[in-house]
Amino acid sequence: MPWRETVCDESKADQDLRMELQELLGLDPAAPVRPAVEATAATVELADELRREALRRRHTPVLKTRRVWPMLLAAGLPVALALGGMATWGTLQKRKADALAADIRAKEAEVQRLAKVSAEAAAQAQQATQALVRVKSGTKGGQKARELVLPMEGSASRTPLDTQTVSNPNR
Repeated sequence: MPWRETVCDESKADQDLRMELQELLGLDPAAPVRPAVEATAATVELADELRREALRRRHTPVLKTRRVWPMLLAAGLPVALALGGMATWGTLQKRKADALAADIRAKEAEVQRLAKVSAEAAAQAQQATQALVRVKSGTKGGQKARELVLPMEGSASRTPLDTQTVSNPNR
């Protein structure tokens, strides 16, 4: 493989090693195929050693497994904190919603109780109006004077109060 084809695929460190090897071997940069000086056994051995070192570096993983876990933990820490914060916020919002729901249920129970009391009061008022009966007096055919009977409650005084007859002023 020619030198120029491998240079573009190599890292900067490999390129530096290749340039150093090229200088040691005495290769001309203009014509890389022809060496300017004859290679000795020492320079060939050095070139082989540099080639082995370059291959070793190329096949060595960039990340050491000892360093991967701390980096993954450091990268995952912000995500874990964000999820924890969202979970805490969600829990607080659920508690607020539950408290509001309990207040609404209590207010609905109070409204129903007040509606029941109101209905009872309306029933008592209707019974009171029905107790105020207009009495028809008289014979079979005609109407005579009407009387309004008012119910009396017990008074606090010693003398009892009687009901009074009210005559019809239109008569």
